[in-house]
Amino acid sequence: MTAVRSPTFLVFLCLTVQGCGIFDRSNLITIQNVQSIELISEWEQPRTAAISWAPDSESFAILGENGNRNGITLYDLVSLQPLWFEISENAQDIDFSPDGEAIAVAIHALQLGILDSVTGEEIERLYDSSICNIGHQLRFHPGGDSIVMGSAAGRGTEFSMSVSLWDLEENNCLIEGFVGEGWLVMFDINKDGDKAALSLTRIYSEDEFTQVRIVDIENGSEICRLEGYGAIFHPLEGIFVAGDESGQLRFWNADDCTQSGEISATGSALGFSPNGQLLAVEFEGGIIFIESSSGALLHRLDGISFNSSILEFSPDGQFILIATGGTTVHHPIISLWGIK
Repeated sequence: MTAVRSPTFLVFLCLTVQGCGIFDRSNLITIQNVQSIELISEWEQPRTAAISWAPDSESFAILGENGNRNGITLYDLVSLQPLWFEISENAQDIDFSPDGEAIAVAIHALQLGILDSVTGEEIERLYDSSICNIGHQLRFHPGGDSIVMGSAAGRGTEFSMSVSLWDLEENNCLIEGFVGEGWLVMFDINKDGDKAALSLTRIYSEDEFTQVRIVDIENGSEICRLEGYGAIFHPLEGIFVAGDESGQLRFWNADDCTQSGEISATGSALGFSPNGQLLAVEFEGGIIFIESSSGALLHRLDGISFNSSILEFSPDGQFILIATGGTTVHHPIISLWGIK
């Protein structure tokens, strides 16, 4: 990867009264005021693959195309201007470290890059070993000293999934556990960093399926599995939510995959607010906000989804970034929303 200091960036559309530079940083997005959520800014962003907020919510990184080059762009939240752009043609996923000082990058061909979040320069490059697959999707462990990865290895339409834990201090693989055959669609870890949720699909064979598998990160063993897709963990409780083919979002206990609730909505993108009270869902041409405890529909944003692929609340709960995939009519965009 090569850091680029002066790329050509797209022009932002600023929709705040004072412009892009001033936000009211006192308003959280809550179940009481989500009906007042407004568009702050939007800009064209082709091929968005991942979004990661800095822990202090002062900046965010986007993995996507910029000036016909794929890479990672770090944006300042207040000015909404790019701070740096790092070319990475084969990057597949990104995640900020818990202390905000580094960004981990999953790179095609089983490589892991660690970037300095201030400069964008690569600090370290790690490679796949015979005992540990470096993953296609990743998350920093809450402790910050290791990275949890989901990976797929194989050829053609046959892929084997595994979960691994990479120790950054010792620079070696601590745990690798085989999950099963299939392709990794979504990956998440829980608040304690001891469980991973892998959404798998296998559609190019006679044995087609979409499954969610919960894995014990500490030993790599499977805890439970169920039919469904798009699983993400609740940020505070020991549950996760996943969609299914019946058009329901179901809540499950992460210890044994027993169901604890359901909501009549499903979509390709899900996102919890930091306190877990709100669940944002891409649903039938819009984004809906649901009270997670009751399933009550609180608000709907129409006409913005266009195959929304990513919904990411800021860690302070004041903003949400929405990445849309685009259609033949609408260009792919990133939009920033908040309470003005």
